[in-house]
Amino acid sequence: MGAYVSAEVCAHYNKTLNCVYRNDTNPPSAGGINKGQIEPNPDVAGIGIISVFIGITSFALGLSAIDVLWTLCKFSGLKSGKSFEHKVSKSMRRCFSSISISLVCETLVMSCSDQQIFTGAAYALTLRYWEGCQITAYHYNIIANMMLLTCATHLMAVTVVRNYWRFPWMGGIRVLIMTGVFIVTGLLLSNQNSDGNNQTGSFPTGIPPLDETGSNMFLAAACFQNAFQQLTKTLGQSTASAPQAYNTFFKSTPGNHIQGWNWYIIILLWYCVAVIVDVVRFLRRDLSEDGEGASPEEYSMGTKICKGRLKTCCIPNESWKNIFRGLFAIYMVVGVSISGAAVVQTSQYLMGLRSWVKWSGWLQVGKGSEDDATSFGQLVPIFMSAAIFFNFFQTTSEMSKRYSERVYSKAGTLVHDPSSSRLHFGAPVAEKGIMSPVMPGFTTSWSLPHSPGSLQPGYPVSVGAQHGHNVPSVIYTDHSAPHRT
Repeated sequence: MGAYVSAEVCAHYNKTLNCVYRNDTNPPSAGGINKGQIEPNPDVAGIGIISVFIGITSFALGLSAIDVLWTLCKFSGLKSGKSFEHKVSKSMRRCFSSISISLVCETLVMSCSDQQIFTGAAYALTLRYWEGCQITAYHYNIIANMMLLTCATHLMAVTVVRNYWRFPWMGGIRVLIMTGVFIVTGLLLSNQNSDGNNQTGSFPTGIPPLDETGSNMFLAAACFQNAFQQLTKTLGQSTASAPQAYNTFFKSTPGNHIQGWNWYIIILLWYCVAVIVDVVRFLRRDLSEDGEGASPEEYSMGTKICKGRLKTCCIPNESWKNIFRGLFAIYMVVGVSISGAAVVQTSQYLMGLRSWVKWSGWLQVGKGSEDDATSFGQLVPIFMSAAIFFNFFQTTSEMSKRYSERVYSKAGTLVHDPSSSRLHFGAPVAEKGIMSPVMPGFTTSWSLPHSPGSLQPGYPVSVGAQHGHNVPSVIYTDHSAPHRT
């Protein structure tokens, strides 16, 4: 079909378009099809698919907001010299040790982004290369703004996920694919800035007033486009002068009104900033800054790449660290705020446009309605969204497992003291980040029911517990650490 679709291009592929809109007949018609006979497209504008796009993006926005607030709480705790976790109750500290709120939120945001990468790319490519001559301007607007929602989700992922480059090759692939999604979204939106022709006029993007039922939005989208690339032209128009920049950022009108173009430009600019910030942090960081329990091996790749030069020459003092933390907090707040504003306005536009179209009476009523979420094209992405929750369960299970391993590694070795007929914990097992020699909430020594001389190797000792904890029994041996049974 080609990258840039127009009526002339469609004619080259033996697909002749009727681009005549008539509002002076009864009933009015668009492209030779009477009002009430326009075929709905539930796989594009169905309530199920739009709800999935809005729902996943809103879910990612909520998680990003929680992560930012949690990060601000942790940063604010640094002023008194104590981490935020030390200011809360003992029971909450145990919960923090088991589950990392930041890691859970960031993992789910990443899953939302990954899910929309492939769903959004499938819609965009199908529109550009297979359905470009059939799709109406109304459905074109729906897809273009759903793609804008995916861009907002990707921006949140790059902004809040601090371990984005934990696996460099995977992070690189994600950035390449996301950049492609941004380019395709720009192409879709900028095509609405085509000059059109004397017959159809400019591309219709706004929601008509409720008291107006006529619109040329039900003509084929290709009727309003030309065969030339519009992205660079529209980007140039957007910043050609101060008045033009004002119209772009406040009215979303670089030439023709393009719904969401202003948010696309803002998201694109901040996405570039976010990628640069993530790469710099990846190259600069050796250990996790946020205390998520990561090992040095997981975060030392950036230092290995730079051979330690950045870390050796650019070690800031504590004052500079606090300044950088403050700037990073502002950076996260701005990124999530941009995404949030775009999500709210784009969601309102999508639902408002669907409501007007339903009320206008142009679409066929009955089988294939866009209010029916059971079409095959809607059920696939709906069920695919369940993968996000599988990632949630996997992440929390892994964190619980690591926490249990850390707790038991604090137990150390049981040592028999003949002078007091007692067993007590000796030196803890050496492990990174573990300072306490005993398990939390457990007694540190126990009286033996036998005299020291009668204690035999392999004798089972039931270890008591405090605070209602269940503890495994241990087997005393005279030459090694106890074996848990």
